[in-house]
Amino acid sequence: MSSIKNKPSQQKQRLVLSTAVAAVLAAGATSANAEEVSVTVEHTCPLPLIGDTVLTSEVSTNLPATLEIGEATGEIPIDVVTSIPNNARQGLSLAGGRTLEGTATASNTISLTNEDDRQLSAVLDIPQQPIPEESGSFTVDASGTVESQTFNEPGEGEINVGGLVLEQQVRDGNGDLVGDPVGEFTADCTLNADSDTLLHTFVVEDDGGPVEDPASIDVEPQELAYGETAPGDSQSDRTQSVAVSNTGDLDLGINNVTIQGNDADAFNQTNDCSSVAGGESCGVDVTYTPDPTLDRDQTATLVIESTDEENATVEVPLSGTPIPEPQPEITLDPESIDFGNINIDEAEGVVTRELEVGNRGGASLNISGVQVSGDNAFSQTNDCSSLETDSSCSVSVQFDPAAGVGDYSGTLTITNSDEDQEVPLSASVVESDDGVEVDYDLVGDTIVSASDALVELTGEILSTVDLGSGDVTADLSLDPTTTEFEIIKLFSTIKGRADIEFEPVGETTGTLENGQLTTNSKLNIKVPEANVVIWGHELKIGGGTECQTREPAEITLKNQGDSFQPLDGGVVEGVYDLPELENCGLLTRVLNKFMSGPDNPIELELTPQNNE
Repeated sequence: MSSIKNKPSQQKQRLVLSTAVAAVLAAGATSANAEEVSVTVEHTCPLPLIGDTVLTSEVSTNLPATLEIGEATGEIPIDVVTSIPNNARQGLSLAGGRTLEGTATASNTISLTNEDDRQLSAVLDIPQQPIPEESGSFTVDASGTVESQTFNEPGEGEINVGGLVLEQQVRDGNGDLVGDPVGEFTADCTLNADSDTLLHTFVVEDDGGPVEDPASIDVEPQELAYGETAPGDSQSDRTQSVAVSNTGDLDLGINNVTIQGNDADAFNQTNDCSSVAGGESCGVDVTYTPDPTLDRDQTATLVIESTDEENATVEVPLSGTPIPEPQPEITLDPESIDFGNINIDEAEGVVTRELEVGNRGGASLNISGVQVSGDNAFSQTNDCSSLETDSSCSVSVQFDPAAGVGDYSGTLTITNSDEDQEVPLSASVVESDDGVEVDYDLVGDTIVSASDALVELTGEILSTVDLGSGDVTADLSLDPTTTEFEIIKLFSTIKGRADIEFEPVGETTGTLENGQLTTNSKLNIKVPEANVVIWGHELKIGGGTECQTREPAEITLKNQGDSFQPLDGGVVEGVYDLPELENCGLLTRVLNKFMSGPDNPIELELTPQNNE
C-alpha cells in the first residue's frame, strides 16, 4: 500500500481504479443485493510504431449494493474486454506478430466517509490470443482478481475507473518474440478526460456490533546488520532475531518466511510463526554464515508474507561483512616460456630462461615439486621450497638446441599449496630464416547459412613463407561486395540486398608443413546498408557506418589436395561462424536473423601475381 489521505466527513467514498481493476466490493455478488455492473471507458496508450492510440474497454463484475461494517469481501473476479483498432493490428502484424499476451497493472484508490484512503495495486492476466490477419479491429480478453477488502466505518461510496499500464509480449508464428520495439513493450495509458468512469455506487452499513481492527503486522528491528563476522565465531554471535507482532484485533496469518537475494545462501532462518493473535508476537531467528573467500559485503532480504491486507509483504534487509581467512596466492612471471626460433648454425650451447615464482597472499606458500615434462630438450633447476608473503624464488629453465632442427614443446609443472601451475614451454630449431614472398589474386565465394545467400569474393593476399620454420604471414584484402537474399514469410517471399565490407584485424598467420597450408584470419564484417522490397517499395532494415560484427569473425583456411606449392597457388577452403551484428539501427535483430550464425562455408582460389 502507498500513502493514505483523510477525507471530509460528508464526502462520498471514491474508488479510482484502472481498466484492469474496476471492482473491490464484489464479494457481495453472492448476496441478495448483488448486481451485475459494467462501464465502457477509453484510454490513450503510447504503442510502438504507431504512437498514441485510443483503446476502448468494457469492465464488468458483480458488486453488492450494500456491505456491513467489518465484513470481508473476499477476492473479486474481474473481466475486461478491450477493443484493439485496425491501425494497431496492422502495426503488430507488420512486425511479424501472430499472438499477443501479457498483463495489465493498475494502482487503485479507495476512499470512504470517516475512513482513510487505501492504495491498492492489481494485476490482470492477458492470456495468449491470436492477432487476426483480416483487416479490422479485434478484441482482447483479460481477467483477474482484486484482493479482499473490509470497511470499518459506515458511508456511501462510488467506484470509478482510472489509468493502467500494459506489459505485452508479441510473438511470431514460431512462438519467438518479434524484434524490438514491438516484441516486448510497456505502455503507460491515461484515461481520456471525456470518459464516463462511474462503475457503481454502494453503501456500507453499521450492524450495531463492535468493530474489530483488522490484523496489522509490525516487525522489530527493521534491519539486521551483522558487521564483521568470521566463520569461526560462535553460532550465538552469528544469530539475530526479528519480533513479528500483530497490532490489530483479528488474527494475523503468517503465510511464508523466506530469505531472498544475491547472498541468500549465507543466511538461514528458523521461526515459530503461523498464526499471531491480536496483541501477540512470534520470533524469526536469522543466522549468518560468512564466506571468507569474498572481499565484499554479503546482503540478502528476509521476506515475511502475511494476511495483513494493507501490508501483505514485509522485507527486512540483511547484511554482513566476512572476515577472510589468509590464503597463499602464487604468481608467475612469465606465465609461459617461448625460446623462439634458434638457428642451429648460430647456437652456442644451452639456452636459459628465468621464471620468477612469487607469493602475494597472506599465508605461507609451500612448493612441493617442480617438474618438466614433454620433449627431453627441456630441463630445469630451482631454489624453491616455502615462500612467505611478498617473497619469491627462481626457476631456471634450459633448452638444448643440440636436439636438432624441429619444433619442441613441454610443460613446467609447479605443485604448491595454492593451485598447481602449468607453464607451457616451446622452442624451434631452424636451419635458416630465409623467406619467400608470394602475392596472390583471390576469387571465390562464401555462403551465409542463415539466409542461404551467396556472397562473391575478390581481393588479394600479400604473403611471406619462411621455408625454414614453415611460418606464414600475410596481409589479406577483400573487396567490398553485395549479396541478395530472400525471406520466406507465410505464403510470400521478401527479397533483400545487403552491402558488405571487410576490415582485417591484424595479420593473417599460419603454417606450411609437409605441403599442408593452414591460415588464420580475423575480420570485422561490416554492413553499410541492408534493404528489403515490400509491396514494390525498398525499405531499409539496417546498416550504417558503425554496423558491424560484435567481434571479429575468425576464419581458418586449408588447402585442397595433397600438397600446396607456394609458387603455384591453389584452392583453400574452410567453415566459420559469423558473429552477431550490432549498431545497425532499430531492426538489428531482424538483420541478424539472416546474417549471423554458424557453419558458413568459404572457398577461395589463390593465383600467384608473379611466378618469378
